[in-house]
Amino acid sequence: DAMKYVGVKTILRYMDWPGSPTLPQKIPTPGELALIKKNGFQFCGVFQHNNSKLASFTAARGDHDAGVALELAKKWGQTKGSAIYFGVDFDPNLSEIKGPVADYANEFGRRVRGAGFRVGAYGSGLTLETLVALGRIDLTWLSMSTGFRRSKEFAASGKWNLKQTIDRNCGGINVDFDYVNPSQPDFGQWTLP
Repeated sequence: DAMKYVGVKTILRYMDWPGSPTLPQKIPTPGELALIKKNGFQFCGVFQHNNSKLASFTAARGDHDAGVALELAKKWGQTKGSAIYFGVDFDPNLSEIKGPVADYANEFGRRVRGAGFRVGAYGSGLTLETLVALGRIDLTWLSMSTGFRRSKEFAASGKWNLKQTIDRNCGGINVDFDYVNPSQPDFGQWTLP
């Protein structure tokens, strides 16, 4: 009710390795998915398993993580043409983005696109603009960390799909809110079946 009152239209939640999630509190439970559907919210998922560490970004991990994400998308009844995001939850430099992060994104994207979904990434301005330029992602979700490389510039460019804001309380729960770019309202969200 509190989320509806403030105008929330979509709930974004995490995808992670079953049995060993790094952020278990951010993974939707079956009960939460039922409430999202019952209350008419749209949904979107972001894959993240230790994605705050450069060591997690390899081609092999991108392939593996895409497989896990696709299994969850199937389980949740995700609509083809919608998006699966992956997180880059730190501030990599350009060589790290063009190297390991792009390798991960290439394999993640290959599998996700091959299954009929679009690919998005969450991260810094430099990460997002570089991955877009390399053709590795279709959609962008800018981190709230304005001190990250080129994040202020990317925010000002208006090229983002989602822009995270500082978290705040909503109905007794601490929530990260996001702005949807009004010129790009389709960020890959979908309706639970």
